[in-house]
Parts: sequence; C-alpha cells; structure tokens
Amino acid sequence: MQGALKRYVAVTALCLGLTGAMVALRPGLGLAAVALIYLLGVFLSAVWWGRGPSLLGSVLSFLTLNFFFTVPYNTFFVAATQDVVSLLVFLFVAEMTSRLVASALERLRLQKQAAEAEALRKTDELKSALLSAVSHDLRTPLASIRVAATGLLQDGFGSNGLASRELLQTIDAEAARLARLVSNLLDLSRIEAGALRAIKEWRDLQEVVARASDSMGDRLRDHRVVVDIPSTLPLVPLDFTQIEDVLVNLLDNAARHSPEGTTIRISAERRGLEVIVQVENAGPPVPVDSADEIFNRFYPVQRDRRGLGLGLAICKGLVEAHGGRIWVERPGESGARFAFALPLEGAPASGPRG
Repeated sequence: MQGALKRYVAVTALCLGLTGAMVALRPGLGLAAVALIYLLGVFLSAVWWGRGPSLLGSVLSFLTLNFFFTVPYNTFFVAATQDVVSLLVFLFVAEMTSRLVASALERLRLQKQAAEAEALRKTDELKSALLSAVSHDLRTPLASIRVAATGLLQDGFGSNGLASRELLQTIDAEAARLARLVSNLLDLSRIEAGALRAIKEWRDLQEVVARASDSMGDRLRDHRVVVDIPSTLPLVPLDFTQIEDVLVNLLDNAARHSPEGTTIRISAERRGLEVIVQVENAGPPVPVDSADEIFNRFYPVQRDRRGLGLGLAICKGLVEAHGGRIWVERPGESGARFAFALPLEGAPASGPRG
C-alpha cells in the first residue's frame, strides 16, 4: 500500500516539475511542444510506475496543459475551439499511451515469468534425470565393492590368496569407476560454468592414447584394443589431461556398448590443418537421428537408462575447448565410430615423432 502511494506521489511530482520548467519557458514554447513533453512524462510514468500512476499522469497533464498553456492562461476556460479539440486529442493520446505501454510491459512480465517457469521445469527435469542416473551409476560399483569387501572379511577367506587378489582387483576397478564418475561430474560443472580452459602443449598423441588405455585396463580386459597411429604423425597442441579424459570416455563408451571379445580400434591421421582421432567399436550402430543428440548430456539416460549420459557430452565440451569438433562417422551403419578433430596451430616445439 505504501509503495503504491509513493508511485502516485512520484507521478504528481514529475508532472508538477515538468509544468514548472515549461511555465518558465512558456514564451518560447508552442502548445504542440508542451503536449509532446507531457506525453513523454506519461510514457515514462507508465514504464516506471505502471498503469494506475500513468493514468493519473494523463489527467494531471491534461489539466495543467489546459490551465497554464491555453489562452486565456491560469484558468480552465478555453477560448478557441481548436484548443478544445487539441486538449481532447491530447487526453485521448495520453490515455492510450498509458494503456499501451502498461499492456506491453505486462506482456513482457508474463513472458519473463513463463520463461522462468520453463527454465525451472527443465532444471527440475535435469535434476530428476541426474538423480536417477547417478543412483544407478553409483549403486552398481558400490554394490560390487561391498560384496568384495564382505568376502575379504569372512573368516578363513584371507587364506585363499588367489581369491583375495581377485576381490581386491574388483574393489580397485570399481573404485576407479567411481572416480571416473566423480571426475565427469566435476568436468561437466566446469564446462557449464564456462570455467574450462585448455592449457595446450605440443604432445605426442601416442602417449595420450597409451595413458588412457592403461587407465581403462579393467574396462578393456574383455576386448582387443588395436592402436593405429603412424609414426609420422606430428606433435599436437593439446591439454594432456583433458584429451586423456576424452579418450577415456570414448573407450568406456566403446567397452560398454560392444560385445566381449570384439575389437576396439584407436586410430589417428593428419588431414590438412587438423589431426583426426577415431575410436571404433563393434557395437550396435548409432541411429542417424541420434548422431547429433548423442552428445547432449543425459541423452543415453533417455535411451536405455543404463548410464549417466555424461561421457560424450564431456567429450564434446573438452574437444571444443581445444577449438576442435567431435562427431559420429557412418551413423546407421554397423559398429560405432566416434571421431574428433584437433587443430594444428603454429609450429610444433619439435618435429614429428620419430
């Protein structure tokens, strides 16, 4: 209530202020100029304070225009018929200005509220998808770790060295899987916050591939991994850790979606001013209509509910942080081949691998 009263007081003060300034300049101002200035005041009132105050501004402007700026001055009597018409037209235009501006602002306010509501709905959907996916991805390795730890704690089980080693390997592998999940969540938050920066150095791509393959040893043990990188491939400007994460996620995706005993192939070649890296598996084809959407976060969750759906989205963010691009080659055909390109910028610190 107090706020509304302040708006009406402000409109009155604005109208009186304009009137005082124009009365001082009245000899040099025509009626049309005065009317336009009052209309500007009505417009600003509608923008700043809304429909009700601007309507008051219209009435006050009409009265002060009549009293101070139509002949005879300082009276509400109007001598000339044309001045009567001008005043009525002014009142109509001022009222319509107030109405239209207030309506436009109300429409913008409703659109903003609708946009905020839609953004909130999408955020809730993403939270639900994240909670659903994380609960699945965390439950599986945690259950495996618990089973293995329980086995190790059983009386007499520790005397079986081979079985104990297998359980310890299970714990190690599942802990590494949890670490990758946490790393992916952190990478996603950095990508979405715009805080991801690639610190590039000229590196041997073969070293990055070897490190990624070694770190994924537990996930790749049921597959045959073939690396095809020519010795003539030049050094590549890249952030070692980030491109390792790209390869780890692509290898994890390949292992998850291809049958045991099949081959996963990692290859690289130079094409013009880019180095193209490919990770190919013998799993089911990527549908043509999913070739682009598959890099959206949570997309696999929507497809099969078996994974968090962050890996490929993170690959996209990391590659794009390098000024590169990532895509699916031959969508719809047997197997799945993911490729990403890294630009070759400037001259390497040393020549090709040798």
